[in-house]
Amino acid sequence: KTGLRRGIPMAAATTSGARGWVAASTWADTATPTERAVTATNPNRGNGLQMRDRFSPGAEVVVRYITRLGSTVGMTWPFRVVRDDDDLLALWLPRGSLGRLWRNSPGQARELVEGEWRRDTLRLMYPGKPYSVWLFWEGEPRRFTTYYVNFEEPFRRTPVGFDTNDHTLDMV
Repeated sequence: KTGLRRGIPMAAATTSGARGWVAASTWADTATPTERAVTATNPNRGNGLQMRDRFSPGAEVVVRYITRLGSTVGMTWPFRVVRDDDDLLALWLPRGSLGRLWRNSPGQARELVEGEWRRDTLRLMYPGKPYSVWLFWEGEPRRFTTYYVNFEEPFRRTPVGFDTNDHTLDMV
């Protein structure tokens, strides 16, 4: 099974590949000793990686949303790196990619379930900034449809990609 239907393995969205999605427990509970040595055990409080630690264009990474309560991994999506430098992190998420998203069912606790991304998306993230800009393409033939500004915590680098958290308010 792939995280991105266009070739990125599901393992790119995990902390160590074969253990599956990191979604139900904290980073500290699921990280290997090596991962703990490389990163902080609390994903909300830095991770020991330096800004010079970059991903190459074409690298497979995961963006994880870390919950405010309990510091658990929430929504998780696999991306392909387009650009990663001092000024910009550009990530590509094609339509049909599989990730983890929250499902709210009446009368039940919120849970993470597998979901499919609906639009081709270029996500532009700026180091230290509390937002990212998303560009969407839809249809066949593909056509650009929307700019979207997502207000979120500034991203933090991890061995598998990037952690952030949504601030709920967005601008279309």
